Amino acid sequence: LAHTVRLTLWVLCVLGIPLAITLALGAQDIIEMLYPGGKWAPSVQYLRPLAITSLANTMMAVGYWLSVALGQRRFTIILSVAQAACLLIGGTLLVRTLGANGTVISVAMAATVGLALSVRFVSRTLSISPVTVFWPPLLAAAAATTAYALIPRMAIDVQPAVVRSAWTALVVFGVFW
Repeated sequence: LAHTVRLTLWVLCVLGIPLAITLALGAQDIIEMLYPGGKWAPSVQYLRPLAITSLANTMMAVGYWLSVALGQRRFTIILSVAQAACLLIGGTLLVRTLGANGTVISVAMAATVGLALSVRFVSRTLSISPVTVFWPPLLAAAAATTAYALIPRMAIDVQPAVVRSAWTALVVFGVFW
């Protein structure tokens, strides 16, 4: 079981992290490709954090489904209540004060709390070290993001959105892997 969970987390890290980074960094180009005309351009600010949050939710699901498979209802309830509290309490206050940005922040809070609880549950249940699972991909993610930021984009910025998106994916996945 531990080996299966390790492999699952490895696949999520190797594919999910660079994909989430590509979505976050290329959000403007992706929105431009999907919805030309600029009407949806303001949604870029929401796509960026939600791309990263979706990765956290996917990784959190590993712990959730492990608890279901092992019949550990206590963890399932704790996870659900913690996330619901983040969304109800944090979400209500943040949405009232920050509007749509508050929604994004509350969803990120719920995902972060869920991921932290899930990582703790998986590591304790299966004796899997979070450092050995997450440290190498997080270093690769930092390298990919740094490389993207440092590579001059003057010739790329004048290209169509599809070319810019492909360039972003090439740089991120290339450096990450």
